[in-house]
Amino acid sequence: MSIFNRVILCYYISMAWDLSNYEQVEDRIDKFYKSHSNGRILTEIIDFKEDYVIFKANVYVDNTLVSTGYAHEKSNSSPVNKTSYVENCETSAIGRALANFNYAKKGARPSREEMQKVINTTTPKAVVSITSNATLPIIHTYNCVVCNKVVPEKTVSWSKSYYNKVLCFDCQKKETKL
Repeated sequence: MSIFNRVILCYYISMAWDLSNYEQVEDRIDKFYKSHSNGRILTEIIDFKEDYVIFKANVYVDNTLVSTGYAHEKSNSSPVNKTSYVENCETSAIGRALANFNYAKKGARPSREEMQKVINTTTPKAVVSITSNATLPIIHTYNCVVCNKVVPEKTVSWSKSYYNKVLCFDCQKKETKL
């Protein structure tokens, strides 16, 4: 990887999505009802299975449908979705419907909750190293030599001093039993 690509990658990691640019669905709902005291937001489940759900949200002003939004969530796809994927999906559909009715900052249609999911699932955890005079921080990751799991820095120093190699906590326990 060229130094230019590494610099871009570091920029991506640190600057890609600033959550402060995105609104929570709760804030969109509040703005909507302040602007439209005669408004309503109705939701319905379109499809519901054990491992996923699809919601549709309808936004009404007076008795006129002005916007819709859909969302899909998988159970167990995140810590929140292990227990609350149905509720999470309904909230996402409402956020989408309100964004479609212009209750979103320009260029920030997804809700803050949606962007947090994106960050949690797509942002690389660290960059191994940058070998240049770049002023970006150098972030190191260490992987267990046995199972290749990422090893926390505190565990690395202990592992190196005690086992003379980088081992994750689980592999340290196995090595001690041998």
